[in-house]
Amino acid sequence: MLDRYASLRSPLHLWDLTGKKVFLRADLNVPLAAGQIADTFRLDALRPTLDFIITKGATITLATHLGKPKGYDAAYSTAPLQAWLTAAGYDSRITLLENLRFDAEEAASNYAYAEKLKGDHHYYIDDAFASVHRTSASLTVLPNLFLPQERGIGFLIEKELALLARLKYADNAPFLLILGGNKKEKLELAADIDGVTDLLVCPGLTSFMTPELQRKFQKKNIAVHMPSDYLVGPNFAGPYSYKKSDEILATDMPLAIGPATTADWQPRITSAQRIFFNGPMGDFNYSQTTQELVAVLQTVAQSSALRVIGGGSSVAALHSLHLTQTAGLYCSTGGGSALFYLSNKTLPALDALR
Repeated sequence: MLDRYASLRSPLHLWDLTGKKVFLRADLNVPLAAGQIADTFRLDALRPTLDFIITKGATITLATHLGKPKGYDAAYSTAPLQAWLTAAGYDSRITLLENLRFDAEEAASNYAYAEKLKGDHHYYIDDAFASVHRTSASLTVLPNLFLPQERGIGFLIEKELALLARLKYADNAPFLLILGGNKKEKLELAADIDGVTDLLVCPGLTSFMTPELQRKFQKKNIAVHMPSDYLVGPNFAGPYSYKKSDEILATDMPLAIGPATTADWQPRITSAQRIFFNGPMGDFNYSQTTQELVAVLQTVAQSSALRVIGGGSSVAALHSLHLTQTAGLYCSTGGGSALFYLSNKTLPALDALR
């Protein structure tokens, strides 16, 4: 199947950036705790693009969304991002805009709003990989206000697409998905990914596994592995207990898989040659709820497979275990966007650059 995205390359090396103004759309939707950045992964991933543009003599207008505010909300201000940029020595060459989602016209893909963003910028770069499957004024309208030779992707998206293409096109290599979270969309996308042999379904998604989806997975010869036991409690604070899947009560909240499921999943992880993990289980604020997640992630880290961990919360879990530097293990800035790419779905923000 022809992949219209895998061959995309950044045009930054081709441009004369001296004295120019670059509009850089990033996805810096970082986790915050008490107004402080709790994980700088997405910021660090953007640095090669920032450094290159600045080294070549250009200035940058940096734009991102942060959270899902309903209009202006100080809790979602980009002020913590500005503090990081200042501490990193970028503030003299970068102008950071306030949260794009403070303006309803961003989500509405308003043309006049996009024109306002364009201003007198010479070039447009999209390096917001975690948002390429979405539409908005800054992602899908603004690029078309620049000539084709004035717009393109940054080094982050280029790197993400190249790695995911390897994962996607390793023919006949056993392909394992480990999916969690609370979005049914993940299962629907998983059913459309070619070459998947096994799917491990974490708590949070199990309730979305409909008979229709089961039939779709069966038709594609994807073996679906639901948990046989769970760690449950009334909430994340406990008290906790382990229960078999047929013992779960309406008052039980499934928090994580149980030890029997972990023992069943570990050899499946070990035998895979391709692994994509998105959506952790448990809550690291309550260590007892993450014991099985730790065991699963450690097994993934020890695997010899091509491994991609996708999404901010999944990567944050790896960080907490000091596993992000594991050889051969790649951390993606986008979980949903990676699933969209792997399942051959349209990526509107990338199509807007054509």
